[in-house]
Amino acid sequence: MPGDDIWTCPSCGAKLSIEVRHCPSCRVSRIHRPETTPPRGTTAVGGATTHRRPSEVDVVLPCYIPEARFSLVIPGGGAASWTSGLVYVTTLGLYFLSEKDGFTDEAKAADAAKEPTEQPKRLSPLSVFIPKGHVKRLVHGQFIGNFIEMANLKVPIRLTNDGWQRLIGCCRKLDLTIET
Repeated sequence: MPGDDIWTCPSCGAKLSIEVRHCPSCRVSRIHRPETTPPRGTTAVGGATTHRRPSEVDVVLPCYIPEARFSLVIPGGGAASWTSGLVYVTTLGLYFLSEKDGFTDEAKAADAAKEPTEQPKRLSPLSVFIPKGHVKRLVHGQFIGNFIEMANLKVPIRLTNDGWQRLIGCCRKLDLTIET
């Protein structure tokens, strides 16, 4: 193709031969971007994948999300404590249920969800229910953080990739604000 043997300096606009590696007047190096660069979200050299946004997952409420880690403030003025357990999402809100409090499977989560309230409620020392009306937004961003935000509190949360896809799907069903 004509023009393949020249390049244009991005700084001064000079037309130079492809053999010239940098512009002689302003010393800007030639930018070489091969056309073989894979698009985002596809397999790159060596089998690595580039960054992908979570795909949309169709979820049915209530939804059980295992392998969650979250941090809650201990009642009585204690410091925040990280715990692991599960997130159980219903049409009324989100349950953060700790394994340390005995919530280890979906049946126990369903038992905890039998008495929902309109206010956030502590179910046990490390487990809590947050009604959907109190949730301002779900944040899942690389540079912002991963948390559920309420009016005066943020609940940091860590999930597997599958867990994030399911939680985002649940928040869409509940019409909650999602920032990714």
